[in-house]
Amino acid sequence: METGWVTVILLVGVVLGPVAVFPKRVTCLDRPGSNIKVTCPRGEVIMNLKVKVGKSSADPGSSKRCTSNRKHDCMGLTPEVVAQTNNCYFRNQCSVQLSPLMPITNSENRSCLARTPDYAILESWDCICERSLKYVCDAMESDQLVKKSEGRLVSHRSYPWFYPKHGNDRYCRVSFAQQPSYKLTLWSDDIDLDPDGHDNVSLYNVTSEDSQAIGEPLMYSTQGFNETITSSTIQLVFFINQKTKAGRGFIINYKWTAIDSNGETTPGTDDCKDKKRRRNGNKGKKERKMMNRKGKGKNRKKKRRNRGKKARNRRRKSGRHQEQEQ
Repeated sequence: METGWVTVILLVGVVLGPVAVFPKRVTCLDRPGSNIKVTCPRGEVIMNLKVKVGKSSADPGSSKRCTSNRKHDCMGLTPEVVAQTNNCYFRNQCSVQLSPLMPITNSENRSCLARTPDYAILESWDCICERSLKYVCDAMESDQLVKKSEGRLVSHRSYPWFYPKHGNDRYCRVSFAQQPSYKLTLWSDDIDLDPDGHDNVSLYNVTSEDSQAIGEPLMYSTQGFNETITSSTIQLVFFINQKTKAGRGFIINYKWTAIDSNGETTPGTDDCKDKKRRRNGNKGKKERKMMNRKGKGKNRKKKRRNRGKKARNRRRKSGRHQEQEQ
């Protein structure tokens, strides 16, 4: 499902057009104002993009900012980089640009605040399957059924921007139908809700066909959790209070695993891998079609050559026959 994450280091340079960055490629740019393009393979989207900016401790005219020791540099974030990083989430490709005029406003070192950065570091990002995402607070559906064997539940579509506030309380629900001989595991990658504790994420055991008829929560969390449930239909509820101050929201992983006769578990199918196999299979079909076309073309040429030989042989035989008659 997940391609794994790679680390790349980039320093900013003159804007000569976007510089595409692909996994397993390390690029360093050391001129102010570069535009960096991050790309994932087709069918996958960006997540966990980590970018930092820095003020180099090297001499202003030095060309060694790419290789210098960054322990003494001022590291942090600018509002512009934070906004661009947030906008990259769940997109196939995006660009991050560093403005040489935007000061550092977020840093562990207070002496670095308000300093103007002269480079940026793209530390890492994940490429994940787009089909694995399920948005819990989807404006199109208020109560959703999760059908995939594994994936991620995302609080809202604009994550990690704060989830929207409403004039009244709101309940967003997703349900997992019971699967005999399987167990469901859910664990949080990130969860950031209202700082005053007004909002929460809960897991319920659905006791009837009516999805609203739920009993006491199996789990109630305003922070993080890791839960495994067997032999029951489960509903995850994201409650947003009308008094909320909001937060980033959450990313929660889920996975069904089969329980065999020995009590051991085996992983379920990976929808993304299945898709890739189908895509590769389709590609193979196309290649086979091309080969068949080429083969048919060769056969047509061979038939034309054979017809030409037969015609020449007929003409030769006809010429010999006329000579004998004379």
